[in-house]
Amino acid sequence: MNNDCSVFHSVANEKVVFSDKLSVKLKFIIPAESDYFDGHFPDFKLLPAVAQFDLVAYFARKYLSVDYYVESISRIKFSTPLRPDTKVFLFLSYDENKSLVNFNLSDSQGLETFSSGSFSVRKI
Repeated sequence: MNNDCSVFHSVANEKVVFSDKLSVKLKFIIPAESDYFDGHFPDFKLLPAVAQFDLVAYFARKYLSVDYYVESISRIKFSTPLRPDTKVFLFLSYDENKSLVNFNLSDSQGLETFSSGSFSVRKI
């Protein structure tokens, strides 16, 4: 396995592009070897919707200190299939007053959106 992969589902080359208290923009790659792709269309691997949302929730906790559980998903849209080894950008923002996390997961050129949406969180 590649040494620059994080422990979390083999997400590779994770880098913060921008960050402040309530938002973060990350870039990373989800390598074909990631367990996220195990068993999901062996001949045409795609990152499942549940895995995309798992990534979003994980990074919200990690970078925005959102130590909450997901109470409800307000809006979510899966627009374009996400294939292995794709370089992606994830933009997250947190509205403390509404306890709402907004996200956009797109390709590294900003031309395609893989998924976007918002979800509310509640303190554990």
